[in-house]
Amino acid sequence: MDLLASWLLIVDSIGHGSFADAESYDLMKAHGTCLAPTLLGAQTAIEIARAHSEQLNPSSAAKALIVGPRMRKNLGDAYRAGVKIAFGANQGLAPHGINAREFALPVHAVIMPRDAIAAATTSAADLIGDADDIGSIQPRRYADIIAVAGDPLADVTQREHMRFVMIAGHIYKTDGKPLTPVVR
Repeated sequence: MDLLASWLLIVDSIGHGSFADAESYDLMKAHGTCLAPTLLGAQTAIEIARAHSEQLNPSSAAKALIVGPRMRKNLGDAYRAGVKIAFGANQGLAPHGINAREFALPVHAVIMPRDAIAAATTSAADLIGDADDIGSIQPRRYADIIAVAGDPLADVTQREHMRFVMIAGHIYKTDGKPLTPVVR
């Protein structure tokens, strides 16, 4: 058994998947290993490398322009190969509050919108071992819920414009406006 195969025996997920290939996908499927692609970090690095390369080390800018597109292609290849996908948001380059852009990037890499949403809900809950309490809307589950004005299956970017936010059963945003917190 090669090093990658033995490593996958104890790994629940792989972040990025930058250099994955068909053999990697076969091993991930065989061992139930999930891919957490984190495309927003890669996309942000590409944008910085193109528009403001002086903000990065020259080698980092060059790497972003090579690895970023490869990550998107690899995600599409992994998805078509049947690898489990979970939402990942390893994002340190972009401004806080834009993580919802992570949903559209996998869709551009050929993932169906329903599967991109499932990656952030049911698949992510399963990956962290908490599928009995989170990841779907059911009675007696932890209630983190958002609502959008449009159909996120028709336009996954709707998730970037939340009209309603409930966290742990408490409403923080309704009609697109944050609520004033109640202090007791």
